[in-house]
Amino acid sequence: MKNKGITLIALVITIIVLLILAGVSIASLTGEGGILGKASQAKEENLIKGYEEQLSLIWQGVKLGNIEQKKTKEEELQEGKKAIEGDPNFEGAIVEIKTEELLIEVKVKEGYIFQIREDKVEYIRKEGESLKDIEVVLTASKPQNKKVIFTATTRNAGGRQLEYIFYLNGVETQRKTTYDTTYTYEKETSFDDLLTAKVEVKYEGEKTSTSEEITVEDYTISNKEEMIVFQNKVNEGKSYEGKTVEVIQNIELAGEEWIPIGNETNRFKGTFEGNYHTIDHLSINKENGDNQGLFGYIENAIIQDVILQNVNISVTKGVFTGGIVGRYEASSIIRCGVEGEIKGYHLVGRNCRGK
Repeated sequence: MKNKGITLIALVITIIVLLILAGVSIASLTGEGGILGKASQAKEENLIKGYEEQLSLIWQGVKLGNIEQKKTKEEELQEGKKAIEGDPNFEGAIVEIKTEELLIEVKVKEGYIFQIREDKVEYIRKEGESLKDIEVVLTASKPQNKKVIFTATTRNAGGRQLEYIFYLNGVETQRKTTYDTTYTYEKETSFDDLLTAKVEVKYEGEKTSTSEEITVEDYTISNKEEMIVFQNKVNEGKSYEGKTVEVIQNIELAGEEWIPIGNETNRFKGTFEGNYHTIDHLSINKENGDNQGLFGYIENAIIQDVILQNVNISVTKGVFTGGIVGRYEASSIIRCGVEGEIKGYHLVGRNCRGK
């Protein structure tokens, strides 16, 4: 037995010497980020994940069994405790119900502590480790159907109670106390909205973590009123350079004497994406007017996938009359269509040129 031990030690020493000769240092083997350290960490992570998965299966079974029985939350927790204690994977584990917080806490024999609350199983920490400070990250969805969803995600929550405070454009708009590690806030938007948001999380009394501030812009058009807002913004001097304005629903302009978007002084310089929605009943009737169309004057712009229907444009005297665009410079008009009647005086029909 002694000789075998000596042989094993010699083998280990030989492997280490060979690794060193190959350029692998002792620190890279045994350090926190070393090969052996990473292997140990991976082993621990797999063990924790295995416990989480097993606890989730047990808890799902308990909840499914209680669907028809309609047991109280306390009764459900008692049943969950019994099921965990009876599972051979949790032999030697300490299972405790925390009635005030309505959760089950499980400490397995290796010292890992888990909590079960509602439908969630969460690894909290290893026994003896102090809880880390909480971090919060705020993200936002792209505006869809005139709504933005903000999502705050906390890290290192460790089962602690959290108070989320949501700020929009510098004003507190909502606060919520929960154990959940995610918090969502839904905000309706309108065209040309600029929203700045941040979330503050309070925990353990006075401790606070605050997300970075994020900005969301809504450049989507869903109706005639928003189309007119866009028209006015451009004609008042906002070029939308570097921005994409999107039509997200069919637009009906019946009854509106259209004023072209952009003029010689204030030109549209962004991207206008029609998404193949129709813009119906565009009407312009002028005795004298230059640069007439849905857009009057664009520069370094892209207009694409725009469909105009039932167009009625009549200009008695003036230059540059079109359906999509009256006049453009260094711009692209792509996959557009115009149906209707356009009458002009000079340079008529610059409405649908390819790139």
